[in-house]
Amino acid sequence: MTNTLHLKPSGADRLVRDPERPAMTLAAEGGLVPDTSYWRRRLAQGDVEIVGGEIVGGEIVPEEGR
Repeated sequence: MTNTLHLKPSGADRLVRDPERPAMTLAAEGGLVPDTSYWRRRLAQGDVEIVGGEIVGGEIVPEEGR
């Protein structure tokens, strides 16, 4: 498992706060974030989606690894 995830908000109008930089939100085009329980919860709740990959059996599989 990697230490970072490449995520983007699940909708153009969705704002997702970055807990490490409270005044900032995740950019609409996405960005690398640490693989923490906070970001895993955002992913599970549908606030964000994986860029260039998918979840298979609870694990994130990069696009090139399918």
